[in-house]
Amino acid sequence: MNNMDSSPYFIRAQNDRTIQLNAKCFNDPVHGHIQLHPLLVKVIDTPQFQRLRNIKQLGATYFVYPGASHNRFEHCIGTCHLAGELARHLKAQHPALVDDKDVLCIELAGLCHDLGHGPYSHMFDMKFLPKFEENHKWTVCNLMLYSQKATFDLVGQVINLLTMMSEENAAISRSSSGGSGRTVLPKKCFQDPVHGPIELHLLLVKIIDTPQFQRLRNIKQLGTTYLIYPGASHNRFEHCIGTSHLAGELARTLQDKHPDLVDDNDVLCVEIAGLCHDLGHGPYSHVFDDKFLPQVCPDTNWKHEKGSCAMLDHLMEQNNLKDALEAAGLTMPRDFQFIKEMIAGPLNPENKDWPYEGRTKAKGFLYEIVSNDVNKVDVDKWDYFARDYYHLGIKNSFDHKRFMHFLKVLQVGEDTHICQRDKEYWNLLEMFHVRSSLHRRACKHRVRSTIDAMICDALVLADQHIKISGKDGIMYSISKSIDDMVAYEKLTDNIFYQILYSTDQHADMNKAREILNRILCRNLYKHVGTKKLPSSKDRSKNSSMHSKIPGEIAELDVDEELHKEDIVVNDFYIDYCMGAKNPCDHYWFYSKDEPNTPRRINKDEISDMFPKTFQDWGIQVFCKEPTKFKKVKQCFQKWCQSEGNANQESGSDLDEA
Repeated sequence: MNNMDSSPYFIRAQNDRTIQLNAKCFNDPVHGHIQLHPLLVKVIDTPQFQRLRNIKQLGATYFVYPGASHNRFEHCIGTCHLAGELARHLKAQHPALVDDKDVLCIELAGLCHDLGHGPYSHMFDMKFLPKFEENHKWTVCNLMLYSQKATFDLVGQVINLLTMMSEENAAISRSSSGGSGRTVLPKKCFQDPVHGPIELHLLLVKIIDTPQFQRLRNIKQLGTTYLIYPGASHNRFEHCIGTSHLAGELARTLQDKHPDLVDDNDVLCVEIAGLCHDLGHGPYSHVFDDKFLPQVCPDTNWKHEKGSCAMLDHLMEQNNLKDALEAAGLTMPRDFQFIKEMIAGPLNPENKDWPYEGRTKAKGFLYEIVSNDVNKVDVDKWDYFARDYYHLGIKNSFDHKRFMHFLKVLQVGEDTHICQRDKEYWNLLEMFHVRSSLHRRACKHRVRSTIDAMICDALVLADQHIKISGKDGIMYSISKSIDDMVAYEKLTDNIFYQILYSTDQHADMNKAREILNRILCRNLYKHVGTKKLPSSKDRSKNSSMHSKIPGEIAELDVDEELHKEDIVVNDFYIDYCMGAKNPCDHYWFYSKDEPNTPRRINKDEISDMFPKTFQDWGIQVFCKEPTKFKKVKQCFQKWCQSEGNANQESGSDLDEA
């Protein structure tokens, strides 16, 4: 809850004193900071309004423009904001004609004007319903004001898609080979809101046009952050397309500078790896493999990168695309192995001399483009910095285009690495700062941590009760679906509503539904406090102790009313990708005077203003039941004192999530 002096919401008391109401601030990617009357916030925090998060603003247009992922939810908030702005402007000009009640009513109308929309917006009431009643009069509003041309003719769209597929197959079958021996194929243009027009190789389009890739339209890029920032509606689908685009841009940049090191097949493989690197993400992205799986399968080391390789294998098999890879000039299985190594790392890490099989040491720098374990500089980050900040409505201060311009490949001992011009040191450091800022403002936002914990609790409760059909009809639980890509393919963010609308009356499912309903009604777990831990401590050793902290806090209750199950402890960790170290110390630079000589740059050469450590960590504590909040807070304060460090940020029983 944000109180601001400039808030337009106030009431006039009997003594003619102006009393400001508590307006809530939303950060919108289009309009910036939006302040809404508390009554409007109450309307927003209802299941009926939250329903609009699942209705695309442009309906089926999302299947044409990958950036059109926004929903009726954020449009209604924006309309409400503009309605209020206009009403207040008229009130200022004509105070005798417009009063405060008029303004509030207009805002309410703007907020609720699209509550009646059905699936895929206008398709439902303008195309679907009329088929069942010749003179159907049901409308969202006065639809006669809308042009019929403003919506897609789905029949015509299907015909167009069939025509396009026919042309693609004809193009694949043609054998007009270029100098590289690869079939020359046309490209398709995607209009991206971040990068603008993107041209993709037709082989990439064939991968995109599969159920396994389309699944990513239903997995939020920032997970539950969409429940805090109304603009964060973007999904893994468009992020993967953007990453593929940047991977191709960087590979071609290096090819122009080093044509003897990078060929067309290398570029295509890099683009495919960028496109498919997130195929393995589960519901709510990192909530699934970082929080849910460790609770229900503590012995598993499964991560989404492993899932991406398994899903890519499944995608190729189900859609018969391996022939298309060969038709595009790729060498199987070597190039396919190379693609998977760029996604998940070496498949034979025990080979210390050179663990990769897809490319030799001479081309080792190619492994630094999509997912870079050497120094953490890769195009995956570049896209999600630009995309996440765009949808969050926050400025991104890292310039990836300039950074890419100065990159080149140099020999470093027996290896080859991508190196940067020395004058770009600060741009590189800014890249890591942008990442830490994104984590602090969005990924580690305390309300997101609260909702993550609640969704995780609901998934744990529902795990053995939701069954997903896999290969040969074998049924899997949520957690075991990772063992069968036929089942895992069906697992997306929609699991939220699958649990919510389940009719299973088992006690676990009733409790899971109760938790999810609390999220929709904004009755969240309460933030008790955040305790910063000394950065000098070994995080890996202390993280294992976090599971004991709820019990330690509960034991401090003299009335013995608290239980460890009432308390959630979340690990809060932010760094520059390399723990306490400066990541720039692990990067290779070259200078204008010695353009072919790679070297490290000592921070003492740059500035005396570097921090002593590049990590910040601690714990966030939450209380599940509002009635126990004060008691948990008291016990948490005692626990902090017993730990010898009372430095903490306390929550409030009036804390607005």
